[in-house]
Amino acid sequence: MTATPISKRPARPAPGGSGRHRARKGEGTRLREQIIAAAQQLLLERGSVAAVSIRDVAERVGVTSPAIYLHFEDKERLFYECCRQGFELFAARLVPVLTSGGSPIQRIKRMGEEYVAFGLDNSQQYLVLFGTVPEGMPESELPNDPGHQTLSGLVTLVAEAKTAGEIRPELDPAPTAAALWAVVHGAVHVVLTRRAAPAIVPVPDEKSIVTTALEIAMAGVTTAKGKRRLAAG
Repeated sequence: MTATPISKRPARPAPGGSGRHRARKGEGTRLREQIIAAAQQLLLERGSVAAVSIRDVAERVGVTSPAIYLHFEDKERLFYECCRQGFELFAARLVPVLTSGGSPIQRIKRMGEEYVAFGLDNSQQYLVLFGTVPEGMPESELPNDPGHQTLSGLVTLVAEAKTAGEIRPELDPAPTAAALWAVVHGAVHVVLTRRAAPAIVPVPDEKSIVTTALEIAMAGVTTAKGKRRLAAG
């Protein structure tokens, strides 16, 4: 993921100095949601956190920049919240596969398929989520982060497949899960590149890219037993 430079925010006004009236009950929550929605839309339009400023968000919502800081301590926090909501949709697509039917190796393959489907169905959002994720999230928040939970679930599933004899015994679950992620992530990017400029990726169709990538990934980590399970599933 690309680290994004964070612009220096302006000094906050002194209490009472902005002239903005005190929000009525519920107004603050609505404004916070409007700020996130505006920031998300700008991210989709411009493609990166670096291309969107707090002033841009404030203008889109129709408030002053200091009003943004009443709800988000800095730009990092605002755009983390934007990405978090995107990762909640991502997790809602993948996490159910963790506890679905089938052997662990079969579920790992289905997670790969769902990952690619999410990326291709939500291409603009996907590129923002995985291309310009802002820094600054405290490690204490990781257990509740939906993107982190999804990857942790995959690590656990790889460990289950290893215990079941479906994944090579010498492989460590964490780097194996990360490597599988890298394969499907790359497949999504190649397909999106092909959509933008077909001549750059001279292959017959999108499906051939995705199918081959998944086959190569699974062949590289599975045992003979795992391959039989995949063939049966």
